[in-house]
Parts: sequence; structure tokens; C-alpha cells
Amino acid sequence: MPDTICVDLGGSSVKLARVSADGRLTLGPVLSVPSSPEDLGPLAAALVGLGRSSTDDRLGAAGLALPGIVNERGLVASNAKYDGFAGVDLRGWLATTTGLPESCVVVENDARSALLGELAAGCAVGVKDAVLVILGTGVGTAVAHDGQLLVGAHGHAGVLGGHLTVAVGGPPCTCGNLGCAEAIAGSWALGRTWQTVVGEPPPAHLVPLGYRGLLDAAAAGDAAAAAVWTAVRDVLVALVVDLCHAHDPDVVIFSGGPLQHPMVDVPALMDDVHRRLYPSSHRPTALRATDPASSVLLGLDHLARRAIRPGTTTQPTGAA
Repeated sequence: MPDTICVDLGGSSVKLARVSADGRLTLGPVLSVPSSPEDLGPLAAALVGLGRSSTDDRLGAAGLALPGIVNERGLVASNAKYDGFAGVDLRGWLATTTGLPESCVVVENDARSALLGELAAGCAVGVKDAVLVILGTGVGTAVAHDGQLLVGAHGHAGVLGGHLTVAVGGPPCTCGNLGCAEAIAGSWALGRTWQTVVGEPPPAHLVPLGYRGLLDAAAAGDAAAAAVWTAVRDVLVALVVDLCHAHDPDVVIFSGGPLQHPMVDVPALMDDVHRRLYPSSHRPTALRATDPASSVLLGLDHLARRAIRPGTTTQPTGAA
């Protein structure tokens, strides 16, 4: 079985890997987020180098994931991330770069890819009904029903959980809504959330405020930081309750760097979720992602392997 090459266009960096049939990842360099489609040269060069990194030169398929609403060609719409990539034929670009036919190249939303990675090779192998919540720059979500990723009639289903309203009349979100979970709990909004909760801006040593600074300060006994984290945690509880009421999952998977911090007690958070669910609702199990850094890449590998056709193996020979 040939290898795949997978690209995770993340919110703060770009990761790529060559993935063998047994799930081994040969990681490429971590790259800066491209500022525009014209800035894809370093990624193309890294893909070519990674394609030549194995004694077995065969590549069977490739996959690319990025945040936002996607279709089979690329990005349809985004929320302040990769704005300049909307309408760009990323599938065609990846096919040209890898030398693969477009039929062997897939494009998917990053949260859906991460969920598939956990279902296929991570913390939730064998699970068919699951919700994923990723906490980071924004709040990403994805849903699987009966083993299939939820996509919807127009490609929006499951991935906009971070834009569910959790505070009526709450702060404006970059998406245009008010009171989104992301507008309070996304790391880009933490400074504003601190101002709202504490009544003054975060102290200079925590600016710009991110999750590491917030959670480290709360763990060190900073009362203001602890109050802000409590407000954010309440938002996460409300979001997970909403997702469980909407999708009735067996498990809820938590991913993203902040959710690995010792201050984040996922079992206690899930106990609060259980207390707020409809009386007859199933109480889903909480799981932490096995390796958040690789789940998108493993999910893309799983998707890409569905597209492998006999006789289509190749090796990248040049950069687009």
C-alpha cells in the first residue's frame, strides 16, 4: 500500500507529514502560515522534499485540511483565517505539486479531519457517534453520526459549534453573530473576556493574553485569572451541553493545547455537562485526544486512502 502526503494548514502553523500504510508519520518542517496563495512556495518545496524522503518512492494520495467551510476544491468561506484563500483551487494546486491526479487528492475542514483521526487511529477507535471540541485560537467542532462525518446539505454542518450562541446579547464575534462561544473562549477573545470579567485589562505581563498565560496564572493563585478561566469554562460547559442535545453522541472528544493543561479538569467539566443535560439524555464519555498535533494528519490519511486507485502512484518532482 503506498504512502500518503498530508497537510494541516492550522491557525498558527502549517504541519505536513508523509504517512505510511501502518500509520507511521514522517514529519516535515513546521512552516509559518502563508499570508496569501502567492506565499505557497515554501510549502510546495517542503512537500517535494517530503515526497523524496522514503526509500519507497510511491505516493498514492494526498490530503489538505484548513479551518473554515470547505468543498472538494478548497476553501469556501473562513472566519478571519485564510481569508485570501477562498475560491482558490487548493485541490488542483496539491495535485500539481505532488504529481497525483486530482481524483487522488482530498480537501477537508481541519476539525472534521481531526475527529476522523481520533476515530480511525486515536482515542475513539470503534466509536461511531462522537462530537469533537478543539480549543485554541478559535473553538472548532466536528460531529460523526453512525461512523460518518456530518457535512450537511451545504457543507456547514457540525463545524460551526464555536459559533453557537451561548450568551444572548454577548460580545460580537468576527463571524457577525453576538455571544458566540468563540467570542468568549477563543484565545483571540481572552483579553476582552478578562476586561468583562475583571473590569480592567489584563496586566502587562500577560499581554497579549493567551491560554498558556491565563492558565499558568490561575494555577499560580491569581484570583483574576481564576475568575476569567471560570467564565471560559462555563462557556465550554454550555457549548458541550448544546452539542450533546443536538447530536446525542456516545463520546465527547476534547482536543487542542489548552485542554492539555493541568488546570483543565476534563472529568469535572464533563460532570457539569451531565448535570445540565436533559434528564433522559445519554451521558457521554469524555475523552482527551491521543495526540492533538497529529490527529488532523491521521484523519487526512484515512480520507486520502479512500481515494487511492491502482496505478496512480507517483512522486513529487517539482513545486508549483
